[in-house]
Amino acid sequence: MRKAYDTILQSEVSADLAAKSGGFEPYRYECACCGEEVYVAAAYSTSMVPHFRHRSGNNDVECENYLGQYGALSIESRSRKSNRERVEFYFEKSNKTFSLGLRFSGDEINAYEQHNVVFELRSSAAEQAFFTLPINNTNFAPDAPTLIPINKFSFSYFLSNTLNGTKRKYDFFKSGNTPIFFKLQGNDSDYKAKLVRGAVLYTNVPYFVVFQNQYSVPQEVRFSDEIHVDETFRFETMGRKFLGKVLTIKNKTAQIDALVLSWGYQLEASETLTLLWPACGSG
Repeated sequence: MRKAYDTILQSEVSADLAAKSGGFEPYRYECACCGEEVYVAAAYSTSMVPHFRHRSGNNDVECENYLGQYGALSIESRSRKSNRERVEFYFEKSNKTFSLGLRFSGDEINAYEQHNVVFELRSSAAEQAFFTLPINNTNFAPDAPTLIPINKFSFSYFLSNTLNGTKRKYDFFKSGNTPIFFKLQGNDSDYKAKLVRGAVLYTNVPYFVVFQNQYSVPQEVRFSDEIHVDETFRFETMGRKFLGKVLTIKNKTAQIDALVLSWGYQLEASETLTLLWPACGSG
């Protein structure tokens, strides 16, 4: 695809501009169709034009139909248009809880409010919703996430609304002693971290990593010197016991690759860039 959403500039950008500006930071660009991470491909190619590709290799038809079709998808500067709700999962350090971030455009909120539509959250497709919230201008602001505390544990959650009843499944926690990774947002002690939606991790990027267990605190994990741990703490929520760590993977080695792969992720080395602009003038 030739356009994507830039999470730093908070607007649409072309692949040509991203390639020229050297915007290769991890997790910077998102697919406007599905919200997954995309990256700049063919930035230095002499035979292909720069374009965005899914980092996870997503073959969703809606996304693949957009590949190579410049202008096929209209993206507003303040809002990514999609036929599905914008969903992210978060961990909030201040209260050590998990939450769901739900986002709609202004037009969507107005349309849902007109039809008295209610958002529903389930831990199983067959169960009654354990959380409901009317979608209106009181509960939601355009293009800004409304954080919904998650007080019931589930490995997956099902999201729906009363307008169409379609229940969409979102995987969250993993079974066994398998951690999930969150990308830190902010540098203060009461940070918020967003779940890594894809399967790719990067070196030299700080993550919040969490292990869970139903009956006992997850066992302490010892890492090699290539994984730097800044913080470790234990907490309880949703009737489960958790072990949380803030860590940074410093280098990509065969041993670390195998460890990360056993968790269901793959590790890539972060690109380091030398910025040649803006030029510094004197006088």
